Amino acid sequence: CIGCGNCEQNCPYDVIQMSYETEAPSSYWKWMLFGFGEKPGKASSAGVVGENAIKKAVKCDMCMDQSGGPACVRACPTGAAARMSPEDFVDLVSVMH
Repeated sequence: CIGCGNCEQNCPYDVIQMSYETEAPSSYWKWMLFGFGEKPGKASSAGVVGENAIKKAVKCDMCMDQSGGPACVRACPTGAAARMSPEDFVDLVSVMH
């Protein structure tokens, strides 16, 4: 996802929103050794805001009842929204390299 918002604009059900990336909750070791997060299991409250903030597409149900798969996959100009299993992804990457 490059944050273009094309999938959000083309979603026929208006269920995709562009949201700022959130930081994953801190593990105990990251918190204790490196000070990541406010406390174990909590993400840092200091995030990137403004024009440099990264937005990603957030989708609800993957258009489960729509034939042809999710509308966002068909609308994505870069192919970044392709849906595949982790095994297929690993196979694709190994073929590309």
